[in-house]
Amino acid sequence: MRKHFIALESNDFRGECVSLEEEAVMLDEAAGASAEAESDLKEADRIVEVSDALEDLAVIADGIEEASPTEIALIENAGDMAVAGTDVSPEEIVPAMESFKGKKIATETIRETARNIWESILRFLKQVWAKIEAFYHNMFGTIPNLRRAIVALEKRIDDTIGKKNEETKVKINTGIAALSVNGVPAKTAGELKSGLKDLQTAAEYTYGGYMDSISSLGDVIAKSISEFDPAKAEECAANMRTKLKSHSPPKIPGGSAADKSRFPGFLTQVGTPLFGNQSIIIKAYTDTTDSSVLGSLDRYRQTRVVLGQTSEKSATVVNDFELTVMSAAEMKGLLKDMESLLKVLAEFERGSKRKAVKATQKKIEDASAKATSEMEKADKGDEGARASVPYYRKMLDFNGSYAHWVKDPAVPMLSLGFTSIKAVMAAIQKSCAAYK
Repeated sequence: MRKHFIALESNDFRGECVSLEEEAVMLDEAAGASAEAESDLKEADRIVEVSDALEDLAVIADGIEEASPTEIALIENAGDMAVAGTDVSPEEIVPAMESFKGKKIATETIRETARNIWESILRFLKQVWAKIEAFYHNMFGTIPNLRRAIVALEKRIDDTIGKKNEETKVKINTGIAALSVNGVPAKTAGELKSGLKDLQTAAEYTYGGYMDSISSLGDVIAKSISEFDPAKAEECAANMRTKLKSHSPPKIPGGSAADKSRFPGFLTQVGTPLFGNQSIIIKAYTDTTDSSVLGSLDRYRQTRVVLGQTSEKSATVVNDFELTVMSAAEMKGLLKDMESLLKVLAEFERGSKRKAVKATQKKIEDASAKATSEMEKADKGDEGARASVPYYRKMLDFNGSYAHWVKDPAVPMLSLGFTSIKAVMAAIQKSCAAYK
């Protein structure tokens, strides 16, 4: 019998099959790495806010020439709030405030703490990148097993030929969410086929145009940071803002009309509903002339393209549903669709786009090191140098943003792709069992 999966058996997919036990460990480690990367990025975002708060505190304290008891109390309370939930003790940044009564408050300790926290953020992000790579290493390592399972399932479909299905419908009571699109389970071969097609389109966007866009945006950020001059800090930040304003992510497949309510302060578009009740979602900042340079940069760094719930409302979860038993031709058609989707996912492993985003990451790191060197050369006691710190820090905050942009939606999309393929395979197995 003619084989339909020549591509799956060729060198298009590198690597050898692993044991089921090894596969389980790899998938578990991949899930752990993904969760840790997400948690670490959230922690990095929180630490950025702490560092920013400390810098704001130093600016306020600098403006006080003769500290009153009330002002001292406010500075102490602000210091407590800035480091709440961190390992930093409030006494480390605002020690012995009573000694400054009637005097100008010394802010060196506050600024030193803010600088140390920022340096720790950069070290923290290196761990995030390592976890993203660990996720890909483990997920891609299971592709040969998935390929083998698809080939085996084709043989099982062949065994149904000439047999009669004793049931017209079969009950599905596991993997329901994985087979649901915006809360509605796929109940026919046509609906499963449509779900796989939409998922492939979303994957092609994620690992194609979106990755190109992120590499291009990363280059813009790296160049802006590399040109940072403490003596022209605000001008450098304003130039970066102008460049960011002219850059926007490519339009997502099936994008909805822009919505202002889902993420206040951002325009939101939701893409085509996918398996798992997921969609690609764009949360984009629209710059306005009444926004400050620092405010705009902060909003730009929070712009995201993510894989999230299609609807903000919780979808009704059913305990089971009936799937129409599929013909051999329909099932083989689904296998070909899965092969096509798997190729898109696997191509990202060895393709140029993944290498490009990693190369751009290095450019941003090198540019940040250069900007830091320029800041260290500046006179620490000079008011102009102090005034440049917020612009310098806000520009370097894009180190974390770039990690976010590379991780999302690429990491969860790979997981969704694998989960969806396995869920459709399980549905095919149910159909096969109906033939006697």
